[in-house]
Formats: sequence, structure tokens, C-alpha cells
Amino acid sequence: MAEAELRHLTMMSRAHLSEYLVRFNTLVSRVEWGDAALHFQFYDGLPECLKDQITLLGKPETLQELVQVAQCHGNLYWECQDECKCTRQLQAPRNTMTGQSQSDQPSDHPNEQNFNANGRLRNEVQ
Repeated sequence: MAEAELRHLTMMSRAHLSEYLVRFNTLVSRVEWGDAALHFQFYDGLPECLKDQITLLGKPETLQELVQVAQCHGNLYWECQDECKCTRQLQAPRNTMTGQSQSDQPSDHPNEQNFNANGRLRNEVQ
């Protein structure tokens, strides 16, 4: 049972590596596989985006090294996601009263009020 689960174990692309690792290690404790088979199976279950990052510098030889490299790339991925999330929030701050981003709100500047969202002169002004 554990061998079949281990063969079919995959990490979802938006999941954290730690979740995959816990399940992988739980199943590993129930099977008697060699290091090469475990190395293959761990790598095989990773999402393609993580495999791509790992193979850029060459796939590590041992399972322990592979896990460390995967953790490093996984951590970098989630740090980047957090930074992108913060950047998006800073770029379009929302008005707490209307829920609109500042770019969606009408401008206070009289000249800007004469233009539509495409930057063209409004019909009523022409």
C-alpha cells in the first residue's frame, strides 16, 4: 500500500514543499527502498517548475542534497510570491471608503477630469 502511494505521490505546483516532504517521509518510513529509488521518486513527484529550477545547475546526486536544493528553490519561490503580492498592493492602494484603487477613482485635477480611461478627450468636452 505505501509503495503504491509513494509511486503516485506528487506535489501540486502551488503547494509548499514542506507538505510534500512530510508525506514523502511518512511513506518512506513504510517501505524498504534504496537511496537511488527514493531519489528518483522524490524528484519525479516534484512539479515541473521546481524540476526546471533544480536542473539548471545540475540535479544533485544524493537524496539529501536533492531535498536541500528543492527546499532552497521552494523557499525562493514563496519569497518571490510574497514580494510580488506586496508590490501589487503598494502599486494600487485601495480607498477604504469606496474599495476602488486610486487609479479607478476620478482625479481631483481639473485637466485630468476631461479625459476618459483611454486618455481621449471626453465627448461632453469636445
